[in-house]
Amino acid sequence: MNYRIIFFIVFVFGIFCVQAQKDTVKKKDLYELSLDELLQLNVPISISSTKGDIIFKTPSTTSVIDKNEIEQYNFKSITEAIEVVSGITISRTYLKRNLPIIRGILQDHYANKVLILLNGIPIWNAVTGEGSLDRIDINDVERIEILRGPASVLYGTNAYSGAINIVLKEAEHSSNMLYSEVGTGNLIRIGGNAVIKKNDLNVFISAASKTENGYEYTFTDEYGEKGIINELTESSEFTINTNYRSHNFTLNTFKSNESYLGVLPAFRYGAGNPHKSSGLFANYHFKTKISDFASVKSGFTYDYSTRNLSRSYSDSIRSSIIGNRINIDLICQMHLHDAFNFEVGLNAEFRHCEEYKNYNKTTGDLYKTYWAEVDSILDGLNNMSDKNRQEYSVYGQLDVMFGALTTLIGTRFTNNDMYGNNVSSRASFLLNINQKNAFKLIYGESFRSPSVFETDFYYTTVMGNPELVPETSRTIELSYLTTFKRFFVQLIGYYSIYDKKIMRDEKEFIINDSLVVINTYVNTDEFDASGIELEIKYANPKIISAMFDFNFITGNNFKKVSSITPSNFNYVPKYNISVGLSKDIWRFGISGFLNYTSRCEGPFYNIPSWQTLDLNISYSSKIDRFEFKHILSVKNISNTDVYAPEYTRRSVINEVPLGLGRVFSYTLKMKI
Repeated sequence: MNYRIIFFIVFVFGIFCVQAQKDTVKKKDLYELSLDELLQLNVPISISSTKGDIIFKTPSTTSVIDKNEIEQYNFKSITEAIEVVSGITISRTYLKRNLPIIRGILQDHYANKVLILLNGIPIWNAVTGEGSLDRIDINDVERIEILRGPASVLYGTNAYSGAINIVLKEAEHSSNMLYSEVGTGNLIRIGGNAVIKKNDLNVFISAASKTENGYEYTFTDEYGEKGIINELTESSEFTINTNYRSHNFTLNTFKSNESYLGVLPAFRYGAGNPHKSSGLFANYHFKTKISDFASVKSGFTYDYSTRNLSRSYSDSIRSSIIGNRINIDLICQMHLHDAFNFEVGLNAEFRHCEEYKNYNKTTGDLYKTYWAEVDSILDGLNNMSDKNRQEYSVYGQLDVMFGALTTLIGTRFTNNDMYGNNVSSRASFLLNINQKNAFKLIYGESFRSPSVFETDFYYTTVMGNPELVPETSRTIELSYLTTFKRFFVQLIGYYSIYDKKIMRDEKEFIINDSLVVINTYVNTDEFDASGIELEIKYANPKIISAMFDFNFITGNNFKKVSSITPSNFNYVPKYNISVGLSKDIWRFGISGFLNYTSRCEGPFYNIPSWQTLDLNISYSSKIDRFEFKHILSVKNISNTDVYAPEYTRRSVINEVPLGLGRVFSYTLKMKI
């Protein structure tokens, strides 16, 4: 029997034996909490400012999903939690799942247009450029901060359309916890986290493991072959976050294994076989005061990642991708006057692609491919061995307060050894009418340097393009934030211009004196988009708690770059709506979430609108120092088939399933 099943049975049996004793529950009275406490409106947000401003004073448009909302609505993953935020959708390609999309800027195969951060530190694959939302278990999260729009002044490359910061629970504000979950589709999850608090030392440690057979469906591939795809997911994570006085150390390791639709969407190219990923992330940083008005923060990051792909029906041929990043930064903050703050930072980053090779899983030998079109044999190394990139940048920001008006101006200068110089700037004007009403006018620029994969990869399926230049964007936003009674409201309008966006297209090559047409990466022409985002939260334990998020987006469906139609905004839903309700009654809690997405175009025909409904019922109790929570949940009650357009190849297949079948589950949590 699987050891996780044994663990779960023993865990549940022991807890029910304990609960057979007298229940001495004394629930904390929530009615006395203020709106700020219930909605955490006074919590410093680090993603848009190194100072950590509250949401009314951040110089960017941000949203927060905190641990209370995660528990209320029983979000099972970070992906599931951020999907309810206005301006964010989750999609997939045939190569990767759980791709976060901000303001309709579709990712390519790899999700490298939205920057992922862990405790404010960028964390992404050095070879292909994307971060993973699934390397942290949702039970280890204090809050998730989402920044929509350009963020390159703060973070440099990859913060092209936005950024997502995963903030770990802090030892001084957390308790020990164990949890287990079982459900349909052979879903089994176990995990726990623990805290150590001693004088100035605070340590948070967590570990989790999950496996699920998932959604099963019939897939017809590009060659007309049919077969069963089982959306298998397996993952394990270990994280430690240590604070000692002014020093911080964070370590995260993860492994994941998920089925995918092949390097091309076909069974003969690996559809349904495992797609494996792993990584190790380590960061050390410290902060110290050097005078009464100045402080220095410095850090070092090592980010190692691997990916292993199936390339054949029998899974005998696979690809191995290994890379790492080293990042060093130094930030000086100066509080020159009550009304003046200045910040300057230096950053150096070194990216290394160790390998991207094709090999025979049985023998370990390189898999050499005969390229009949040009009568050539490829060596199996894909022109990717021992590739390096270096990037250096300096940035500065000045914010000035004039009564109720705060102005922030910032610029980052970046030098990349392959792409030369880039300058990105931003300017924010914040008008705090009072503590409960604020206007923001924001202008921001961003860029993303092409990844090693996009410039150097050499194979029959896709070709890199060394002539690529960084993709850029410019956005202007106007937002209004207010709180009244038990409501928090944020309304945002924006207009964006995107230029040189990197995507795949067909291109002619002369190889061995032969003319060959191959999918390759290109820079597209300029296009624009505009949209409205509305976020409403209501918190009243006496009545109900609620969330409402709405976004509308439109953009010019620009025409062909060469032979195909580019991917924005032909394949983007015009609007999304998310509605959540939660109510506690005595020791019971009930919550539900409705997600609605409008129709959108596919390469050949439209994909209809869809909606999913999730419901959760929980029961909480307390015995001595132990708090227990039982949760029964059903995701996608109506078992709705949810599809996304296949916007990467656009050749044969119109859509791919998102894998959101109906799931029943039972979760047990124990806090000490």
